[in-house]
Amino acid sequence: SKFVFCPELISQCMSDMIFNFIKSTFNTIDVSKVEEQDIINLNGEYATVYYDKALDDYYDGKRRAAYYKLRVSALAGYPAAQYLFGHMLFDALYPVRFSQPKRGIQWFKRAAESGNSDAQYDLGNAYFKGIGVEQDKVLAVQWYKKAADNGNPKAQNDSDSTA
Repeated sequence: SKFVFCPELISQCMSDMIFNFIKSTFNTIDVSKVEEQDIINLNGEYATVYYDKALDDYYDGKRRAAYYKLRVSALAGYPAAQYLFGHMLFDALYPVRFSQPKRGIQWFKRAAESGNSDAQYDLGNAYFKGIGVEQDKVLAVQWYKKAADNGNPKAQNDSDSTA
């Protein structure tokens, strides 16, 4: 019989193996050492597991652990994690030592483009005030409108008061 090399199948198998390994050893793995390329192609279930664990850690006062788990979930493409990870960078929430608005905005954009209305609203604020991006009130209004259309109460209240 002939062996056929299929890189897509091998890549998917590797992703599945990494996911299953991390899921089975969840409490023992050092997520600060997880590499970006190992995360990006993993499925959404993986991202939501890390997001939920990050929230638990955050509310238990384990901010450093929450930071790394949010990073993993954000890199895996989970919009809520992208938004919160962006906030940790933007607002310098512990363990981030100094505000990194440009990096935070990059994560807001990822989440906003995936439909996260909170990220859309905050991105509108950033463009309106010129924080982390060049000030652009036209673009700010576009992001505010997207946030309002996606049900963001702050954006809807703001649009009601300006109408």
